[in-house]
Amino acid sequence: MQMVKKSAAVHTSATKVLFQENVPYAIHQYDKHSNAAGPDWGLPPDSFDHPTRVFRTAITIVDDSPLAALIPIDCVLDEVLVSAAVGGTTAVETSPQEASDITGFPEDAISPIGTKQQLPTLVDVTALDFKTVYISAGEHGFTIELSPTDLLRLTNARTAPIARHL
Repeated sequence: MQMVKKSAAVHTSATKVLFQENVPYAIHQYDKHSNAAGPDWGLPPDSFDHPTRVFRTAITIVDDSPLAALIPIDCVLDEVLVSAAVGGTTAVETSPQEASDITGFPEDAISPIGTKQQLPTLVDVTALDFKTVYISAGEHGFTIELSPTDLLRLTNARTAPIARHL
């Protein structure tokens, strides 16, 4: 099944890159203030069977250099695995404010696509288990759905096991 590009309800540097690169994607809106069981992420009902399809971008400093690490939202970043994946010695996840400063996106809406500067990127290997994954659109309340192969290509990313389940 091929995704159809939808007219975005939001325009960010991430959606601009997707449009310019002619990448099939969909925008989903969610209620960022929903507290029932966390936000519903604007996902179709069948996606709730696979909550790990939703990835968050953790900006991480590895040996004094920023790196974007994408992990499922139901996991935590394993800084030792991140460091090992890039041949570093130490890795530390930044604060939300530092992540915003580095990427140009609002805190808690960090997208790996369309950042102020292209960052080296690692994506947890589990992304390859799915036909599509969800990432932040770069604005609160919006997610982008795209294929993991397009995500890897657009961010020039590598995959590695970098997440631990809670």
